[in-house]
Amino acid sequence: MIGSPHVHVRKVRIQNFRSLRNLEVDLESYLSIIVGKNNSGKTSLLLAMERFLAGGLNVRFELDDFNIELQKRLGRLLDETEEPTEPFPPCGITLRLFIEYGDTDDLGNVGDKVIMDLDPDNRQIVLDFLYHIPSENLAALTRDYKAHKAKKAAEAKKAKTALEFLRGDLRRYFKLARRSVQF
Repeated sequence: MIGSPHVHVRKVRIQNFRSLRNLEVDLESYLSIIVGKNNSGKTSLLLAMERFLAGGLNVRFELDDFNIELQKRLGRLLDETEEPTEPFPPCGITLRLFIEYGDTDDLGNVGDKVIMDLDPDNRQIVLDFLYHIPSENLAALTRDYKAHKAKKAAEAKKAKTALEFLRGDLRRYFKLARRSVQF
């Protein structure tokens, strides 16, 4: 029925996925059309949403899915030319959904771990999906990369670059996280 309240994804924000460094798209309640020139990020937007929302626990990202700036930052962190900040901010790909709902909406599909605001006038849920490297995994990755370089040096062989090393075992260090965010 037109005019009745309904669950609606109002806005999508994607960070660090391919060419999308920090994209925010407002969506209409009825129909949204994504248009743009070739290589402007249309397919990347849809692919990021598909990977996070349809992938379940088996979300698969590759190093080439990381934005170039993120790849460079990871390389600097592994080469220890950049120090991680405390607290360590999410370092990876993120998708944030801004969802509006009405009084009569069934939010069963949203999940049972969503923090709902106790303010009855607030009709918004914000969900984060992250494919990131937790600080403890960054420490382990840095340690493993140092060991790799030391081993290759002892063998008088060329070590992999930081990104080549990471490419081989990305899933070991990067983890999927989902959370509701309260503003």
